[in-house]
Amino acid sequence: MTTTRRLTIAAAACAFLVALLAGCADKQEKEAEQWLARATTLYTQERYTDALDALDSLRSRCPEAIEARRKAMTMRQDIELERAQREIETIDRQLTEATQRYETMKAAADSCHAAGTATAEQLTAVTRQMLLRDSLRAAFEIQCAKVKYIHKKMTTTEPEK
Repeated sequence: MTTTRRLTIAAAACAFLVALLAGCADKQEKEAEQWLARATTLYTQERYTDALDALDSLRSRCPEAIEARRKAMTMRQDIELERAQREIETIDRQLTEATQRYETMKAAADSCHAAGTATAEQLTAVTRQMLLRDSLRAAFEIQCAKVKYIHKKMTTTEPEK
């Protein structure tokens, strides 16, 4: 076989592989867009865990779909931000209630303690309420830090326009 013929066959094989890979990439882009649409629908329905699962599926099943994966990363940040903000709202309500209960229980226990009538159960209940309040405070701080981190990441990874 001549060198020219070998080069012609090699070029044809390369062209075939490029066309095949392009076809696979197009197929993956279409599949990725479907996963992205599903994730968007779930996100708008506030089904955050399901939306994240759809984005994970996109990532694992469509490694060649670069543009869709970029959109998925942005959506993931939006979902995580939304979840953290909602968690902050929930924890804030719980923390306010726990703090009010603690202050009421502590005032009553202090009054009983001063009168010498405080019971072990009463003091234990005050301590447990204090622990609940403190754990909610820690959870609140963690979620606030998460929101700050996500905001920072969103501003440093802003796509160029």
